[in-house]
Amino acid sequence: MFRSISLSTSAMRFEVNSSRIVHRLIETAEAHDGPTCQDEPISIEVPITLRRRAIGLRIVISSPYTQPEPDRTLVDLVARAHVFLSRLIGASAINTSRIAERFGMDRADVGRILPLAFLSPAALEAILTGRQPPPLNARQLARADLSSIWSEQETSLL
Repeated sequence: MFRSISLSTSAMRFEVNSSRIVHRLIETAEAHDGPTCQDEPISIEVPITLRRRAIGLRIVISSPYTQPEPDRTLVDLVARAHVFLSRLIGASAINTSRIAERFGMDRADVGRILPLAFLSPAALEAILTGRQPPPLNARQLARADLSSIWSEQETSLL
């Protein structure tokens, strides 16, 4: 069925024999007993990006037919920011030092994560739906110098 599959840094390319696919898909006697035709291969090219993940690379398929998967570390980071904010302004409000103590982290890290509770709706939606730019990771987001103006956040993040 497949003549070749090739991978480059920008695309994945499949060459397939269309008649063999048709014969596989159609389960009729005519399809199995009919003459085999030597057809030209069909090439399917799918754009990809390579995203660095920890110690390896991950292939990200850029296609309108694929649903992006949210980056769990980004989603968790934004969720943690909202938890920190609720602890700061809630009924039993506590300060950032106590939050850091309760979550077993440094107070400076709490201060870096807390502004993420004020992300623009578009940036938040992009992260929650997995549509953020591929190079954006949790470390970059936590260390980003975010503006309080949403349009500026969107320009710098998206």
